Amino acid sequence: MTRRGTGGVDPAPPGGGLQDDERPRPPVDLRLLGAAAGVWSGSLAAVLVRGTSLLAAGLVTLVVLATCLRARRRTGGTAAEAVGRRRVVVRVLTVLAACALAAGLAAAARLAAEAADPMTRAGVDGRWVSAVVQVSGWPERRAAFATEGEEASPTGGSEVRWLVPARAAEVTVDGRRWSSHASVELSGSAPRLGDVQPGERLRVSGTVTVETWAGLDGLVLRSRSAPVVLGDAPVWSSIAGTVRAGVVDQAAALSPDARGLLPGLVVGDTAGIDEALLQDARVTGLAHLLAVSGSHFTLVGGAVLLLLRPVGLRVAAVGAGTVMAAMVVVVGPEPSVVRAFAMGLVTLLALLSGRERAGVPALLAAVTVLLLLEPRFAVSVAFSLSVAATAALVLLVPPWTHALQRRGWPPGWAALVVVPVAAQLATMPLIAGIGGGVSLVGVLANLLVAPVTAVALLAGVGCAVTAPWWPDAASVFATACAPLLEWTAWVARTLARWPLAHLPWPATPAGIVLLVGSTGVGLLVLRARRVRALVAATGLGAVVVLLPAQWMSPGWPLPSWRVALCEVGQGDAILLRTEAPDAAVVVDTGPDPHLMDACLDRFGITVVPLVVLTHLHADHVDGLPGVLDGRTVGAVGVGPGREPAGAWQAVLHDADAAGVPVVPLPTGTRWWTGGVVLEVLGPRGSWGGSEGAVNNESVVLTATVDGLRVLLTGDIEREAQQALLDAGVDLTADVLKAPHHGSGNLLPTFVRAVAAPVVLIGVGRDNDYGHPDPDMLAAVHRAGARAVLRTDLDGDVAVGLRGGSLVTAVRGATARTP
Repeated sequence: MTRRGTGGVDPAPPGGGLQDDERPRPPVDLRLLGAAAGVWSGSLAAVLVRGTSLLAAGLVTLVVLATCLRARRRTGGTAAEAVGRRRVVVRVLTVLAACALAAGLAAAARLAAEAADPMTRAGVDGRWVSAVVQVSGWPERRAAFATEGEEASPTGGSEVRWLVPARAAEVTVDGRRWSSHASVELSGSAPRLGDVQPGERLRVSGTVTVETWAGLDGLVLRSRSAPVVLGDAPVWSSIAGTVRAGVVDQAAALSPDARGLLPGLVVGDTAGIDEALLQDARVTGLAHLLAVSGSHFTLVGGAVLLLLRPVGLRVAAVGAGTVMAAMVVVVGPEPSVVRAFAMGLVTLLALLSGRERAGVPALLAAVTVLLLLEPRFAVSVAFSLSVAATAALVLLVPPWTHALQRRGWPPGWAALVVVPVAAQLATMPLIAGIGGGVSLVGVLANLLVAPVTAVALLAGVGCAVTAPWWPDAASVFATACAPLLEWTAWVARTLARWPLAHLPWPATPAGIVLLVGSTGVGLLVLRARRVRALVAATGLGAVVVLLPAQWMSPGWPLPSWRVALCEVGQGDAILLRTEAPDAAVVVDTGPDPHLMDACLDRFGITVVPLVVLTHLHADHVDGLPGVLDGRTVGAVGVGPGREPAGAWQAVLHDADAAGVPVVPLPTGTRWWTGGVVLEVLGPRGSWGGSEGAVNNESVVLTATVDGLRVLLTGDIEREAQQALLDAGVDLTADVLKAPHHGSGNLLPTFVRAVAAPVVLIGVGRDNDYGHPDPDMLAAVHRAGARAVLRTDLDGDVAVGLRGGSLVTAVRGATARTP
């Protein structure tokens, strides 16, 4: 007979913790694991490996497949139990190899077709095109800026920019019309571009370029004229547009934080969210709550299920699926939204069933289908995080929730506590593995915010539903959301400023093993499982996390980094690594001492043998105190320029206060320390009194760092570039720091002479100058650049060597939505 407490709840078993009952649970259904792993592996190989290497990988897979098939025919004649185990292993390997081969070939064929698409070929050359496209997502508003030569307005710019995802149907290049199926991002300032809706057909003209972000290429078509509408949006898109506009209108009357958060939470429009709040949300692990994610689909679908459950489970399920599909339409049928919809559907299924067995096959099926539809998900950090979080919700939430319920917790409260804990534990190793460190306040922040956000989301959905036809009711819903969203913002800002809110973590094998093992120890204490199981789980978890993480991103900082460009806003700050792990040469210091100091801290730099100031503009020298404070600095090197005079006096004052000498670096100077060799190539000629004189007097130097050759150009303009070409100096480099933050004041002959496969651009997000210029981006791509890394999109960027080949890594822009 089972003893029960007075409250009718089983007492906690000895040892406490989230321990399930002793009755064995049904085994997890992993029959689709081999297929999902194979499809992911094949897609990953197709995206990352090209040409003969991909062919070799396919041949190896064929050999594995043939070996497995042969082994299946030779399993007779042994003990029955051994045969059974062997057959299971062989079957899994056979399925994995077959799926990897099939998915890899399919993905490779698709990627090859995309590369051969006329729009892609035009983008590589930076050509002017006229294209017929179909809009595939909602416009995204970007802050205004002035184009080169324009004067920025007091409000921050002369024009509003729009980004619109689209798919090309045909493209005309040099008078020839071609069919096209390329995905392209439309960029322009025409007001009509901000009013387009998914499904509309447009004719647009402009320059198309290939841009690289996070290691993947994408096409951007920049149009300076209004699009011509060839076909209206479908009815469903017009209805969705009305809903989105209604939510934005209702949010306009709220406080600044709520005004930005409500559209982001309900319809995925994050343009109004304060950039500082976005960064605080990243630090505290709340970024997934500020825009539509899988958890939003789960909450809305669950609410519909509860509402319709009295009618019948089948009707309720159909209703929930319909509402979730409608959310996809309203938010935008883009790949990230479809991914969130799929993961939300899987989570809802698992939570409804209350069993891991029901959710795991659905998750594996969703992963397989999504990867077949979009192979690039295989290298998407966001996709991997979604899968990890959903797996945790499927596998951990049901038993942990049941355990808390047996201890007297109400079901709803148990789930609210368990869900954020499980999701944080599952995603933490992967975030650390890609260089994101560990949030020490993430679990607490989610516990404080998740219940509030759930209520705000449901109220926000009420606002969206009523806004088009009952504005007064929508206003009530929006007003009810405001304090909940303000609480979310307060938690993010407050916890982000706690000491050790964010812990940097080494993205190395040892670091990931330690993190996974530490997490396992915590679970061991809670569940009192055997140590052997913990050791096995730690090893497996480290491999599962580390390999994909290192493929998707080599980690941060890149272990083999040789040169880095710091995210310091609209400015330059370059680090050249010496043989000592804590020492680097610094070239330019950006506009802000705090940002400069923070970047050096991120790279662990405490010794700076030399600081080179290429010229005296504020965006290159004002960060100098951030280098000098608290570090050992050998000298400050300067070029011939002494203007602006105030900046020169500030440099002398700061250096003198730190006891650091200021030394000249005339053309022809060679300087070396700890594996770094600098050679000053310019300036060549005299530029005094001319327009752009300060920029053209920039120190130009090559840096050879452990065999990696870098050309650092300051802000030189066309005249100084031509002078270097006329002097016949060797400009070739592996890495080019783009002149003048990617300005259009660039000679194509100059970048062709450099022929760098990697180009770095120090540029501020939504800057007032239109940097980087589209023509500049097209020029470097035509000159052979394979990777163009920008601090406005990528944050800190680093370049290193691995096995004799160039490798790049990005940290992620602090103001960019994850």
